[in-house]
Amino acid sequence: MSSLEKKRILLLAPIGQYSEAIKTSLERMGAIIDCFEERPSLTFLVKFFIRYFPNMIFRFTQNYFDKIVNITKLNNYDVIFMIRAEAITKKFICDLKGYHKNAKVILYQWDSMSHTKGPVDKLTLFDYVFSFDKRDCEKYSLIFLPLFYKEEYKDLANIKTKMNIDFLFIGTIHSDRYLFIKRIEEYALKKSLKVYLYLYMTSKLGFYKLKFIDKCLGNASIDEFNFLQLNKKMVLEAVSNSRIIIDSEHPSQLGLTMRTIESLGAKRKLITTNKDIVNYDFYNPNNILVVDRKNIEIPDSFIKTEYLELDDKIYSKYSLQNWIITIFEKVS
Repeated sequence: MSSLEKKRILLLAPIGQYSEAIKTSLERMGAIIDCFEERPSLTFLVKFFIRYFPNMIFRFTQNYFDKIVNITKLNNYDVIFMIRAEAITKKFICDLKGYHKNAKVILYQWDSMSHTKGPVDKLTLFDYVFSFDKRDCEKYSLIFLPLFYKEEYKDLANIKTKMNIDFLFIGTIHSDRYLFIKRIEEYALKKSLKVYLYLYMTSKLGFYKLKFIDKCLGNASIDEFNFLQLNKKMVLEAVSNSRIIIDSEHPSQLGLTMRTIESLGAKRKLITTNKDIVNYDFYNPNNILVVDRKNIEIPDSFIKTEYLELDDKIYSKYSLQNWIITIFEKVS
């Protein structure tokens, strides 16, 4: 994308494999990127206060962002690109705009506003705001743009493997997701199907909150959960060896999860609780089964039939490269 050649971009995002993929793709397109974590700390307590009591740690948060302003104020950015912006303060955005007067300021929301309320009162400070959630787009007049899959998932679709895992779930446990996954596991065991589960939580404090305060874990033991994320290579290997991906969105969310889009890129079947998926152009009942969160019914025919490939234009539409092009064509 020649319009990004030598463009200076400040990227503020949750640091991880997805933001790293975005950064790498932008650099391949010729952009010059400076990247910072969008939160001042990743500890459970700081993330808790950011979400529920941001004013109590405002000074701590603002000190972090003041340092970023001082580091970057002479860089003359063309674009300031933020993802999620839950912790980011109004003052920080205004300071950046003051130093980089010609920069377009863009926000992409890959969480629903009902889940991360932080960005709501800052929306008017951005030139463009995109969201993966249709409900938020309608409520706040945002630009709808679903999530993406990374290039390596497309590569998986062309690799022949034994596919010796029938049902695969790898993901963060939140809300009622654990109870749903355990219902899937119970069903699979009755059918003598092989299941691989990797249940991730960010901290043990998070486990105790979800179990004893939110009461979303039933009789779950802490030993069932992992507190280190599965590395990228192991995730790709698991997806490569799996026939059907299991996913469940947060109950307050309408947008499709990253795992859902990755299953499309990898050309794997999907079982999901998100009823809105039937309204997307890649929905095919042979490939995607929508189930009730509490009353799971999986026809044998869905398990036994092979994945049906879609038009190449569909796969291209949901790629990371197209996601970037869609966002940055606004500033070209």
